[in-house]
Amino acid sequence: MAEIWHISDHHLGHANILKFTGEDGLPARAGFKDLEHMHAVLVERHNALVGANDKVYFHGDVAWKAATLERILPLMNGKKRLILGNHDNLDLELYQRHFKKVVAWRQFVHDDCTLVCTHFPLHQGAFAGRYRRTCLNVHGHTHARTIEDPRYANVSVEVIDYTPVHHDVLLEKARRL
Repeated sequence: MAEIWHISDHHLGHANILKFTGEDGLPARAGFKDLEHMHAVLVERHNALVGANDKVYFHGDVAWKAATLERILPLMNGKKRLILGNHDNLDLELYQRHFKKVVAWRQFVHDDCTLVCTHFPLHQGAFAGRYRRTCLNVHGHTHARTIEDPRYANVSVEVIDYTPVHHDVLLEKARRL
């Protein structure tokens, strides 16, 4: 049976991402020798979990350069879907070649909870009181910063050890709200 996974903010081909620091002043992506090392780790950790028929939701900011996207993304398993981020500025046709779907957001409505999947974290007013069941905003964009509110789940690579998060883990978090 196909599984569903979530991950965000790969920043493939973005050399300066390795120079960014977190709120503690330490490198946000410590441990990488260079960009190619980061790419290799992202592909390895992705493929260790994601099967060929699994669905993977990329919550935005996938790649900075078309050539890097063209080279790295095909190495990653799964049927890919893109939730557009603020840095997904490449030609739409390029994204459509590599992603089964390209959307602004996605929601998964279950009997007892809803996952609202975005790139940017939504303001609480965007979902508070809107759903009759519990609601979890699965997002990226904030990289190593997390929102101290249980209604949010940050799937930026920096906080998930560069490893996709299984959909069921997020459902369980939503059900505990």
